[in-house]
Amino acid sequence: MNKKTIFLSILVLAGLAVFVYAYFPGTFGLNDNKDSGANPTESPERSDSTEAGTAIFFGDNFSFVHSAKITLSQEEVEGGELIMASGDVSGVFQLFIIPFDEKGPLTPERIKKDVPDMIIKNEKSLDVSGVKALTFESKDESGTETFEVWFVSGGKLYQMAGYDESKKTIQEILKSWEWAANEVSG
Repeated sequence: MNKKTIFLSILVLAGLAVFVYAYFPGTFGLNDNKDSGANPTESPERSDSTEAGTAIFFGDNFSFVHSAKITLSQEEVEGGELIMASGDVSGVFQLFIIPFDEKGPLTPERIKKDVPDMIIKNEKSLDVSGVKALTFESKDESGTETFEVWFVSGGKLYQMAGYDESKKTIQEILKSWEWAANEVSG
């Protein structure tokens, strides 16, 4: 398989996983594992409570503040890591992180090199704690409008996507994003 096929396959699988998780949260036992002996979807060392109504998620090299109404799950997937957020529609998003051997910032042309059929409209530049990100509107496989933010840091590509209703939630999370020491590079 070439790099493009692998990239597209992962993107499609991640989108499908978010859809299934968002609309059928009990599938895969992700929300009802307290009695199963499985690890909880949001372990205490990965998330701390802050002021009323918010929590902090700690990734391997970053952290962000999110609404306590949003449930985050994290899993290793082929080629990377997937963080999925569930809650009401305005809180549903995914963050897909994969190794990436190019420097940022990303451009629409660079994304289309790997995903030529991807719709990219209303693109804008955004600063994510010192890293230049590309935000844009797109559509998922079913034609539903999405809001996406893609950026590169520390040898990884971060692809954050949610339905159009999630745009405000994603923007708030990115405003609170902090990199671990020595991680900012783009």
